[in-house]
Amino acid sequence: RAEAGIANLLAQGLAPEDIAHTNGTSLATVRGQIKKILAKLGVSRQAEAVAVLLAGAAQATWGPASTR
Repeated sequence: RAEAGIANLLAQGLAPEDIAHTNGTSLATVRGQIKKILAKLGVSRQAEAVAVLLAGAAQATWGPASTR
């Protein structure tokens, strides 16, 4: 899905303008998809979304903190 790809690129630190260029889409399209990502994650800022995405990646890599 396009949103998953954009979420991945956001987590890697790319700006929306860079994502649009990388994907060959318009900035308006990327911004619309970012808004959908924010809504699905229940956050209002892009930085919060990146924090949630990175925390989820750490959780998937290392497992729950209580099992370490």
